[in-house]
Amino acid sequence: MAAILSTLRAGLRGFEGPRLSFTLRTAFASWLALALATALGLESPHWAAMTVWVVAQPTRGMLVEKSLYRLTGTFAGSVVGVGLVLGSGGNPWLLTGGLALWVALCAGAGNLLRHFQTYGLLLAGYTAAMVALMDVPHPDHVLGLAAGRVVTVAIGIAASALVSWLFLPPAAEPLLMDRLRGAAGDALAWSATVLTGAGGREVAERERAILSELAAVDDLLDAHASGSPAGYRRIRGARRLAAAVLALMAATRAGGKGAGPLPETAAVRTALAALTAGEGIEALPSVAIRLHRDWGGAAAASVRALAAVLAAGALWVATGWEAGPYLMLGTAVMASLFSSFDDPVRVLRLVLMGSAAGAVAAVVCRLAVLPVDPGPLEALVLTAPFLALGAVAMAHPVTRMPSLDYAMAFLLLAHPTAPLHGGVEELLHGAAAMLLGIGLALVSFRVVLPVNAAVRLRTVVAMTVRDLESLAASQAAESPRRWRARLYHRTLRLVRRADLVEGRDTAAIDGALAAFSVGEAILSARRVVDRVDTPAPVRRRLALALRRLQSLSLKPAAAADSLDRAAVRVDGPEAAILLAGARALRGNAAFFATRRLV
Repeated sequence: MAAILSTLRAGLRGFEGPRLSFTLRTAFASWLALALATALGLESPHWAAMTVWVVAQPTRGMLVEKSLYRLTGTFAGSVVGVGLVLGSGGNPWLLTGGLALWVALCAGAGNLLRHFQTYGLLLAGYTAAMVALMDVPHPDHVLGLAAGRVVTVAIGIAASALVSWLFLPPAAEPLLMDRLRGAAGDALAWSATVLTGAGGREVAERERAILSELAAVDDLLDAHASGSPAGYRRIRGARRLAAAVLALMAATRAGGKGAGPLPETAAVRTALAALTAGEGIEALPSVAIRLHRDWGGAAAASVRALAAVLAAGALWVATGWEAGPYLMLGTAVMASLFSSFDDPVRVLRLVLMGSAAGAVAAVVCRLAVLPVDPGPLEALVLTAPFLALGAVAMAHPVTRMPSLDYAMAFLLLAHPTAPLHGGVEELLHGAAAMLLGIGLALVSFRVVLPVNAAVRLRTVVAMTVRDLESLAASQAAESPRRWRARLYHRTLRLVRRADLVEGRDTAAIDGALAAFSVGEAILSARRVVDRVDTPAPVRRRLALALRRLQSLSLKPAAAADSLDRAAVRVDGPEAAILLAGARALRGNAAFFATRRLV
């Protein structure tokens, strides 16, 4: 008995007071939205309650922005859903194909964006499926269904704001900017240490810690700027400061440990000016940065969503299963919504657990708690404990992730304020179809272009190396600026993904800065080749090095040797830059050969 009591006390200590308060308010707002939508006589009031759980956020700005994207995505998806139903003319194959294409398009485009923009696009994809599939036998109801979807979402947003607004704090943006300034200061101190000739494990660990902090801050910037145009202006400045820090660290690596002073490049001059000017973060216009876009991952997300939704639709149409629309809907939601996650398979296992618990709660509620045709007040009172259970689960670290899916599955299947049509069999078929849809999406992430944190990391590494090869082959005058602007943010994403991989991939973190040195060596070689006074033998040697660098992922050691031989024939600071590039290639050969694995 003592052991049981001790376990219970340990479990209760896991609950976080502020978190529990937040989740209980969310449950109440969800119940209130259900009550309002029911009072207005809307056909699917549970959609209003589901919206509250989805838009619940820890700060006001995030609540506002996610709510706006949810409303916009819902409207766009509803319009497309109506168009697909009317355009298919009742042909289920045409409807399935149209929905699959739309969901795939939104999944691919959503993976090219960030934060709530991604959410809005993915939502537009599966909202079309909701509108088109929720009442397949009655296509003439689709306009009312679409309008009801938009209205219930608006009610859910209003209820969430009404209950939560006064309790939510503003974003902790100043603390985030302090972290960024702290990382910049640490980078300056680290650079000074390295340039004195210091090295060793401790210095390498400091370097990785600074990179990891920069990447972690970058990962949080969009969330903390949510709902504030001024905030988004500040994070653009913050990313420029991060880019300046990266440029300085890369140059320190190239010129440090007794190898000489910092290479005299435009990137280094800009970085030093930005870090020592003492100006506000917003006043860094000279450091360009372009956000990383994973085009390969977007294409894979699109193909995966297309295959999963087509498979679910074909199973539904071929079997004529009455619950088939739930199967297709669950697949469309999960195959698109989690396509941007680092490890969707791991997350979907938790989603499946939470949804299964929600399905069981829906069955218990409808068969053991609610009467067949409950009155509105009776239904609302008897439903409240099931929503409160989800709130309590969301406040505990162990059950936090599956609890949202519990609430969503419960509301979707229980329809608590409506009469129970079709009896036990229809309810069980709906639950089975929904869970099967989640399972089908999970399988698609494992089988159709499998993806996890390690795969995403290798993809970013491959894109970085491919950019270097393209840089060596390019003659475009603006390519150095474009390359640097793209590499700054790509490096932050690479480091963040390396930190998230099990065991933390320190080789990838080291390779990220090495890519800067190799790129600067490529640019230096091109500058010397383009000079009119460069002797022909030197030009030929550098041209050969550039050709080797165009395929450096195949033979990084050969590219390094070629840079070394070219450096012997070059005078001045350009020679030091070429030698630094050769050292970076040799010291991180596995990183630069990664492209062959992708």
